[in-house]
Amino acid sequence: MFIDNSEHKIISIDGIDVSFFERGASGNPTVVLVHGLGDCARSWDNFSQSMADRFRVISLDSHGHGDSDKSLFGKYLLDDYLKDLQALEEECELEYFVLIGHGNGGRIALNYAHKNPNKVRGIVVVDSNLKPQEGSDSYFKRDIKCKLADDSFEPFINQLKVKQPLSSEEMLLHQANVLTVISKEGPRAWKHDVAVMENNDQSDLWHQWKRLKCPTLLLRGRHSTVISHEEAVRMKENVPTCSIVELEGGGHWIYQEAPGSFESAVRWFFEKHELT
Repeated sequence: MFIDNSEHKIISIDGIDVSFFERGASGNPTVVLVHGLGDCARSWDNFSQSMADRFRVISLDSHGHGDSDKSLFGKYLLDDYLKDLQALEEECELEYFVLIGHGNGGRIALNYAHKNPNKVRGIVVVDSNLKPQEGSDSYFKRDIKCKLADDSFEPFINQLKVKQPLSSEEMLLHQANVLTVISKEGPRAWKHDVAVMENNDQSDLWHQWKRLKCPTLLLRGRHSTVISHEEAVRMKENVPTCSIVELEGGGHWIYQEAPGSFESAVRWFFEKHELT
């Protein structure tokens, strides 16, 4: 089982509380982790704990997710998420740092790096599409129809297993625990705001991507259906500072399905660009 050795903190942004978790010594190089749609900061627990030996690791609950409040106006545009990162930067007094984003979190990280190039030492984009693709919308919106009236973890684990079939039972149980909550009405439910999926911002980010100057790692699982191998190669070819790593043993949730390989790839990237 995971041992939670993180420090949980809250910051207030435009009238709502946003949650984040911190591990490692404050004097170490900082890595900020941004999760994807419907996910949460603590899905990174395994990776965060492993990386805290050499880094200050901060994992963010974007508003509408995890232990953060929902948007007061049901707004979940990329620029709305950007405010979360900007507030985190100020709260933690971050001079510069490395960003790692998964899925929509990669899009958020890319948007931030584009607008704050002097803050970002490097960026790891984990299976993030740059523009709407056929089928991707329905892929993420499947959760909207999920109305589970059960206090147990089993139905949630089963749904997670469909998306990440190669994850271990331990990983699935941990995710089901951190992604759900016993609601006021009684049954267990997903923590994220349903509006997150309904209002998914799929703005075209090719303009921002092509202007990245910092060291960049594009990482995907070979079984991913979010971005193809061909699309990943095209992305790499448009950013001179970009490396690409495609890992066996998983798909979109590669950091959950093949955590050891994922960590090794990230550490290789950090060492290659002297980000340690």
